[in-house]
Amino acid sequence: MIVVSDTSCISNLYQIGQLNLLTKLFKEILIPPFVFDELSIFHADNLLNELKSFNIKVHSISDSSITSKIAESGIDAGEAEAIALSLELKAQFLIIDEKEGKKVAQQYGVNTIGILGVILLSKEKRLIEKARPVFDQLRNNTSFYFSNSLYMFLLKQAKEESND
Repeated sequence: MIVVSDTSCISNLYQIGQLNLLTKLFKEILIPPFVFDELSIFHADNLLNELKSFNIKVHSISDSSITSKIAESGIDAGEAEAIALSLELKAQFLIIDEKEGKKVAQQYGVNTIGILGVILLSKEKRLIEKARPVFDQLRNNTSFYFSNSLYMFLLKQAKEESND
């Protein structure tokens, strides 16, 4: 299975110590060079030293004209490269959280999943016992925002509505 990721999911899961969820779910994650550069800026050497151990690999795009065309939609370079790489490799999933990037990816026929979906899928596949603590870590320890109503919906989806 080919899975490509944008920056947000990797960065946020790393911040809460849950980056291993990606590898457990998808075995290998490919990122385009610009995403690697963004991760370098946000996390310096800490994360970069660990990417290989999490089976996250940089993969260049063969045809940069695809990236240029996608970038015309106004999304950032990392998102455009991630979408282009997904198209080029016919990836089963693109992990992307930004609303506009996700919309553009879907317009190109790319299957997307975001960090919240990754957490729910991890629970469904029994890679984590409970999703609530991971959602709570994400809300409390990163700048990733999701509303209270979405939080309640996610807990319902994870069958964790009560405070058990």
